[in-house]
Amino acid sequence: MKRQIFYFAIVMLMLIPSGCQNTQKIAYYDDLYKEKPVTLYVVPVEDLARRQYEKTQTNKDYNRELDVAAQYCYQTLSEPLLRRGYYVMGPVASMALASQHDSIDYKGLRQGSLSSYKTDYGIDAILLTTIHKWVEKNGEWSVYLEYRMRSTKTNTDMMHRWVKASKILPTNLKGIAVPLKQDRKFAKTMGMDAGTAQRCILMERVNEYVLHNIPLSSTLRQSEKDMYRAASDTYSLFIWDENGQADVQPISMEQYESEAFL
Repeated sequence: MKRQIFYFAIVMLMLIPSGCQNTQKIAYYDDLYKEKPVTLYVVPVEDLARRQYEKTQTNKDYNRELDVAAQYCYQTLSEPLLRRGYYVMGPVASMALASQHDSIDYKGLRQGSLSSYKTDYGIDAILLTTIHKWVEKNGEWSVYLEYRMRSTKTNTDMMHRWVKASKILPTNLKGIAVPLKQDRKFAKTMGMDAGTAQRCILMERVNEYVLHNIPLSSTLRQSEKDMYRAASDTYSLFIWDENGQADVQPISMEQYESEAFL
């Protein structure tokens, strides 16, 4: 009997997926479905990539690209949530809320009590987005992002995702990255340089990918069918290629953390 139980346990372990791949949303987002948040506060992006270029403060172009990309990341977080049926406190109101303090207490938002956001503002959950690191190598730009949705009622995580987002650029004979047509068009429309435009487009695309997968708001009738669709992987590699197409695949926690934090 013990041997049969042992073999059964081994089989069950083999059937458990490594990430969230093939896992239905109703299983992964259990807390979110129980609490049914409607009103969200999108916190200004925590930009930890700044520490990565402290030695290059004289490179104003490089610094400006990263600063604008972080701002654009923040500005493009609300739209995917709105389309999922949530009421989102917009960037202007969010910044006004954040400006009530000398600096945003990101540590407190990650670990502390959020009850005051519920009682004072009627907010059901907050979305924390962190940029951990930027890396450039051989015409490929990569940014390491973390997305976390916390409940203001229970202070628990209702969503947590880590994404390595990369953009592959063609290079000329000198090995210099060449802007794509869509990058040049976007840069002209937004009044940006090509390098900044490339980073901003990558931010917008990965925001759309991550937030498009969260469950539909309970206010929408389609939410019941949506809960049985597949959840995205907890750790993902998001590649935006030179043809303007996205290729997404799972990566291990070890790979992400070794690249993002070491």
